Amino acid sequence: MFKLITTVIVLISFSSCSAYLPEFERAEPLEQGEQRLAMGAFVGGLPDAQEQRMDPFSYGVAAFHSIGIADNINWSTLASMGSQNWYNDPSGLNLYSISTGPKFSSKSLFRNGSFGALTIPMTYMVFPNDDPLGEYGPDFFSPAFGITPTCYMQTPLPRWSADLDVDLSTFFRGELMVGQEGPIYGYTFGLRFEWLDAVYPKSFNFNLGFTGIFFGCAMDLFPSTQF
Repeated sequence: MFKLITTVIVLISFSSCSAYLPEFERAEPLEQGEQRLAMGAFVGGLPDAQEQRMDPFSYGVAAFHSIGIADNINWSTLASMGSQNWYNDPSGLNLYSISTGPKFSSKSLFRNGSFGALTIPMTYMVFPNDDPLGEYGPDFFSPAFGITPTCYMQTPLPRWSADLDVDLSTFFRGELMVGQEGPIYGYTFGLRFEWLDAVYPKSFNFNLGFTGIFFGCAMDLFPSTQF
């Protein structure tokens, strides 16, 4: 427990530009040729107890596609759009991102039906002009690009009833983003609960980083199938 607490403290000691991203990945791989298409939404920010608000406050939607390209290897793409308001500065849609890259899965290191996975996506983001990555003022967006490797571990939870099948995924995301002011490093810790017994699996997640606490929900748009 002490090791876990120490890890979380270290993780939230760094800013993370991608902490708002909703989570769609499963550590378990798709079969070769199998595809997933899902959509989700996210919301969150940095709690400010004195003002009783969230600063910065982010919300939006995202779409996800993944395909099995070989044994234990998938290729996934995630795109999101939304709004991020910094400290009572209202704004429109100004938060965009797209990530794409491989996922490598393994079952050999874990027991009890668990899977581990590593994703290595390249990521491009556009931030509000007041984000720390920006420097151009109120009439400009602030683009950034980089790499956001993420480590997942997926574990079946004990079934509380015969009709409930829930998996828990924990993930740690590191990132190296390059923006207008040079490189920025970050980490994110998250938990994702997924109900797999539905025709269209659904999930709920929360991500924790220095930039705030973010919540997401997602649903597959069709049953996973071969194409």
